[in-house]
Amino acid sequence: SLFGFKTANEYREFRNYLYSRKYSMGTLKYSAFFPLPFFPFSCYTSCTGTAMPSTNDKENFMKLNPDCIRDILLTAEDTCDFSTPWTYDKDKEKSSFLANYSHEEIVYHIRQCYASDLIDGVQFYEDGSTVYIGDLTPDGHEFLANIRNDTFFNKVKAIAEELGVTSLNNLSQIAVNCAALIIKSHFGLP
Repeated sequence: SLFGFKTANEYREFRNYLYSRKYSMGTLKYSAFFPLPFFPFSCYTSCTGTAMPSTNDKENFMKLNPDCIRDILLTAEDTCDFSTPWTYDKDKEKSSFLANYSHEEIVYHIRQCYASDLIDGVQFYEDGSTVYIGDLTPDGHEFLANIRNDTFFNKVKAIAEELGVTSLNNLSQIAVNCAALIIKSHFGLP
């Protein structure tokens, strides 16, 4: 057997799966695992206590969801203060903002917020079962301020969808530009 796999294809599929799951890679760095090319499936199962999710599960949460991003930022703003981080724990009750999202979707989007410098002080533990978030960054505060209003946020999402640009950076730029247009309109500026 190849590192605990029955076939080379099974090994390659698992290796590719791990490479594609960037959000979980942050949790692996805190553990003493083998390098990815030699990471046997049996280690994943015994160390995480769960079987590798199917690719169908991955497709459900690996698509950027602007609503989830916004709700994560709202939760962080509501929960964090100077000395208290937000602790997300999959086994505890979710905040009212995050009640409609799966654990995988929340952790994936926390990772995206962190990678986009919207939140800081992020630490993943126990394969993402527990995540500590220190606070919103200045960029996170600005982005959230621009999308806080439901009506305005829905317009930003509609513009992004119409243009076919759904990255966090593009959503942020659209929000900033829409806010600037509203401000100009309010003051009667061209």
